[in-house]
Amino acid sequence: VGKWRPLMKCNRVFRSRDGGRSWYVVFEGAPEIIRHFHTLQADPFSPGTWWLSSGDRSEESRVWRSTDDGDTWLDVTNPAPRIKLPSSYRKHHQAAFRYTDIVIGSDHMIWGSDDLLGGTLQGDPRFELQERSGSRIYRSTKADQLDLEELGYVGHPVRSIVDIGQAYLFITEA
Repeated sequence: VGKWRPLMKCNRVFRSRDGGRSWYVVFEGAPEIIRHFHTLQADPFSPGTWWLSSGDRSEESRVWRSTDDGDTWLDVTNPAPRIKLPSSYRKHHQAAFRYTDIVIGSDHMIWGSDDLLGGTLQGDPRFELQERSGSRIYRSTKADQLDLEELGYVGHPVRSIVDIGQAYLFITEA
């Protein structure tokens, strides 16, 4: 970042209260901490609650929640979730919070990681699942610190989720 820092701008989330005639910053993060935001989504079960996510490197992958329509934000990222990842990736647990789409339920959220969660050479199906790199599907209750539960292995990074009624389709990049 060094010599480029003076040229870099903070990443921001804007909000309007007058139908888009004027905008103001409600969240801001330094570029060396937040590379960019991935999602901003209203919680359909909790009026005034919003969920915001960022990525890309493990330490940049975070989730925030606002319960006052974006006026204040709480970082709800769990820096050490109790999940199993390949041994080469165990110091990068926070990458599990890198997502580009999310399903928000009444008391939980579900997403597919937008990260391989391990090295590309570890994606071989001959590896046991806990040692195989690849995207996974996670679920967490809505809390001040998200506690991840792995629901399944996907492989390629998840880009979007489609609700088809009785199930969800997880669309990957490959």
